[in-house]
Amino acid sequence: MFVTYDHITKAGACEGGQKWFLKNYPNGVELKELMTRRHLNKAFLHWGYKYLTPNEEEKALYHNILHNENNSDILDCDNTCNSTRIFNSSHIENSKDVHSSKDIKNSNVVINSESVENSGQVFLSEFVYDSNKVLNSNNVNKSVSIIDSTYVVRSHNIYMSNLITGCAEIYKGINLEDCFFCKECSNIKHCFGCYGLKEGEYYIFNKQVSPEHFEIIKKQYLSIMTMILKYVDSWPIDIIYVEIPKINRKFPQHYETIPAKFWKWVKTLPNYSDKHMHYLTFLPEFLTK
Repeated sequence: MFVTYDHITKAGACEGGQKWFLKNYPNGVELKELMTRRHLNKAFLHWGYKYLTPNEEEKALYHNILHNENNSDILDCDNTCNSTRIFNSSHIENSKDVHSSKDIKNSNVVINSESVENSGQVFLSEFVYDSNKVLNSNNVNKSVSIIDSTYVVRSHNIYMSNLITGCAEIYKGINLEDCFFCKECSNIKHCFGCYGLKEGEYYIFNKQVSPEHFEIIKKQYLSIMTMILKYVDSWPIDIIYVEIPKINRKFPQHYETIPAKFWKWVKTLPNYSDKHMHYLTFLPEFLTK
């Protein structure tokens, strides 16, 4: 295809692009020659691919220059391989439905994120590995349903928390390990159902128990964990890969989806208190009279 100044102006080139082209190619140029010009801006390549109606040979050259291999349905990308439905992204490998992201491998549905591997449904996040359903979070590894959090490892359903390891159902926590159903706690380990606890180990409903007693409770909890995850492991939206999902960030509200059987078990635990449970969950059935 022979490209002239009239071609690019009619295609809607910006004023700067028009001036650059007129200065360098006042008499026009073959598109293949233009594409192979050293140091040609990638943005011009992407623009030309969309608006200059290149033929199949020129399209193949475009992908070759940008190191895009074995892909389908990609646009405004470079350095992609074995991927499908990729837009405005770079360094993508073996992935699908990636939008405005960089350094993505073996992942699906990734939007506005960076450094993601073996993961799915990742939005506005970076350094996410072997994880799923991550929103606005960083440094997440082997975890699921993580929102507005950082440095989370082997954990599940973590909201607005930092430095979380081996935990589940944590809201506004800092530096927690092996803790479950805890809210607004910090610097604690091996705890269940705690609220506002700032330091300590082996607590159930904010009262200390022996390590042996905690392990018994933890074993019971883990035995019914599959049932819990069935209800709380879903995000309340239909994922569309070109959009950022709107997710309810009021974490305690998701307790409403947990079946009554679980709460019946909770009421059998030592140190149980309806008042304490209401602080944790905001569920009306735990309001004390």
